[in-house]
Parts: sequence; C-alpha cells; structure tokens
Amino acid sequence: MYSIVELEEPPDSRSSEANAINNSGQIVVDASFSSGPPNRAFLWSEGVIQDLGELLFDTLETELERLINHAYAINNSGQVVGASGVHAFLWDASTGVQDLGTLPDYQRSEARAINDSGQVVGWSSTLAGDDRHAFLWDASTGMQDLGTLPDHQRSEAGAINNAGQVVGTSSTPGPMHAFLWSESTGMQDPGIPGSPRAINDSGQVVGTSPGLPNTAFLWSEGTGMQDLGKLPGVPGEHGASAINNSGQVVGGTFSPHSGLTEEEGNRAFVWSESTGIQDLNDLIPPDSGWALLSANDINESGQILCNGFHRGSDNLRHRRFCVLTPS
Repeated sequence: MYSIVELEEPPDSRSSEANAINNSGQIVVDASFSSGPPNRAFLWSEGVIQDLGELLFDTLETELERLINHAYAINNSGQVVGASGVHAFLWDASTGVQDLGTLPDYQRSEARAINDSGQVVGWSSTLAGDDRHAFLWDASTGMQDLGTLPDHQRSEAGAINNAGQVVGTSSTPGPMHAFLWSESTGMQDPGIPGSPRAINDSGQVVGTSPGLPNTAFLWSEGTGMQDLGKLPGVPGEHGASAINNSGQVVGGTFSPHSGLTEEEGNRAFVWSESTGIQDLNDLIPPDSGWALLSANDINESGQILCNGFHRGSDNLRHRRFCVLTPS
C-alpha cells in the first residue's frame, strides 16, 4: 500500500504535469497558463515551487516560442533539463539556465534526460524538424552527435543511465527502431520492437511495444523482451514510463476508443517481478478521493510520481499531481 500526498500546483496555472522525481523528492513540473506566458518549467522542492526561468534569444525565435518552456528530467544533484524556446537547457541552483546549443547545421534542440554525472541526452534538428539527430552533451566535450542506425535518417535520445548508456529511437521515414548507445559500442540495434522510455543502471530498458493494443515491456540483454501484462478490465494501450534500480516499473494505460470514461480507461500502474502488474488505484486508501491516471516516474525509495484527478472538499474533480510513498 501507499500513502498519497497532493503537491501544490504553480500559482495561477491552468493545468500542470509532473514529469520526474529524484531520490530527494524534488520534482520537475510543466505548467500552462491562460494569460501571460503559455508554458513554464518549475521545480518543486520541499513545498517550494520555483520558476526555472527561460533562455533569451536575439533574433532566432519569436516571442511566443521564447515563452514556451518544458522541464523533462532531474538528477540527484537537482540539475534539471528541458527545452526553452528552440534550445535545450540545463538548470542548476548555482548557475541558473544554461543554453546547451545545437548540433552543427541545426537550429533546434531539446534535452530529455540527465544522469548523475551531468551527462544530458536529447535531440537536435532543423527548424522544420524534418531532420534530427540524437545528442549526448557534457560539460567537458559539449554536444556530440550520436548519429543514426544504418540507412536511417532520424534519431532521438530519450534516456541515459549512470553508466552512460543511452536509449532512444532511430528511423527512416518509415517505422522506428530502438537503439542502445554506449561510448565503447556506439549506436546499436538491440532488437527491441518498441519505443524505449527509460533505462536503469543495470541496463534494463522499459517502454511501449507496438501491437493491437500496445503493451508495456521490460528488456535486458540477458533475458530479452518481457511483456509486463495487462490490468484486468482495461482493454487499452499499456506503456511503461520509468524503472528504478530495484527493477520496479511504473506507467499507465490509455483507452481512447473503448467507450470507457477517462478514469476507467486511464490507469496508473506499478510492476515488479514479485507482484506483476498492479493498478495503483487499488493500492491507495479508498477514501483518498484520487483517480490516478498515469505514473510518470519512480525513485530509488519506491516513491511514485503520478498525475490524476482529485475530488476535493468542493466535490469537484480537479486535475492534480501527487507522490505515492510505500507504507
């Protein structure tokens, strides 16, 4: 079972999405606004919500693009990565927002993940976005082009572990292939039929495997692909979002054409080798007022970052985010 704590949303926000949590319980949040800046990136830490600011450009982008900010990941030092306008950024408490630039001949970039050594991965592209390559950035070498799989034209990096292994997708104009990259091997096709979302320090990879409907998977070099199963009574797509070093996996379901309500079709789940797949809504107090729609991240303490609906004292349904802590 889990205890559940609702987290305060950024002031005056129209909607918000909590994307990642570190081992200290710090959380990065995207928020949108009806007036003022359309999207902002925030750090939630010990009850304090901090606007991470934005990159400033001279002539590269429009005012609207400059004000669109997203925070996607945070490491255990509290460093945050994301995108501000058309460039990837790295934020930390001492230096603020740092522009990571782009790959040569490209004009856009987006940072999607960071490890505890401060290595950042993401993608860089043309302004139109039709040509893009995965990158690895660190403070000593800057931004490195990870290339693509043979005969492919596009790639995107989505996650990196503390061993420096990177996972992402590579594609032609047709189907995507998962890739696994390391400094020693370069980019390889591990034979994962799906889209990877996360990799832990043991090299276990989770994501979504294509099918009708899509399924959540766990992959490792030693055991290959494992289908994580389905929640009973939920017919839609299942996708894994994150994995910790204990092998616990979290994710959510999506049932857009099933005739189910959002609360019935969108369900947050947790999976482990010992328990199999479990609906997190069955693992919280029944009188909590929560309908957990997705689980976006899990840290090494087993705390799970969720988004969902909460029915408060006004008896109205509000979209909120929360942290579950094993009890």
